[in-house]
Amino acid sequence: MTPHPRFTMERFARYFGAVWIVFVAVLVTFYVATRRTELENIGQVIRSTDPRWILLAGCFELFILMLMAKMYQSLFVSLGHQLPLYVILSAYLRGLAAAAIVPFGGPVAVIIFTRAVARRNVPINDAVYVSALASLSGFASFLIMMIPLLSLLYLTGDLPAIFVTATLVLAALFVVALAAMSVLLRWGGPPSWLSRHIPNYLRDFVRQARSHRL
Repeated sequence: MTPHPRFTMERFARYFGAVWIVFVAVLVTFYVATRRTELENIGQVIRSTDPRWILLAGCFELFILMLMAKMYQSLFVSLGHQLPLYVILSAYLRGLAAAAIVPFGGPVAVIIFTRAVARRNVPINDAVYVSALASLSGFASFLIMMIPLLSLLYLTGDLPAIFVTATLVLAALFVVALAAMSVLLRWGGPPSWLSRHIPNYLRDFVRQARSHRL
């Protein structure tokens, strides 16, 4: 009998594309099957809406996507990478589409985005760095808008305290994440006792991110 071939990363990489397509197809089928009533309701709302409002909403969404792509482009330029706007927009939309159907889609969206821009000779570490900076800036803008709004609604008595508390917790987590990135990239890196326990790929990421001196 011919021995069964051993599992290797090369063999996994060879069949990963086919496995990923099947996996996404199963998720899409499951999503449509479980959300059929919701999708039908959305269709009814769209059919009963004035087409001019739909067109206006579509134009506004395109404007937001262009702003997002421009932000990513500016970050890439800061790292020394010149990428056309359509390349960034295509990579971002691929990740966004995957995140909509894959459980815990955030990491999957980052992986798809980094692999897409890697075809334009952008190192993976730089692509991950840009994704992290974009996430922090987006989170900051969300908090800048939400904290005053929720506080005003709470003071007028129209909002439970739990919403304000949750937003303040998110703000605290954002400050912790920002402080951790600042320590890693600007103030000498992590302590030596912690650095010894950091995997090599994380050390390479921090080293390359620090080299940009943003």
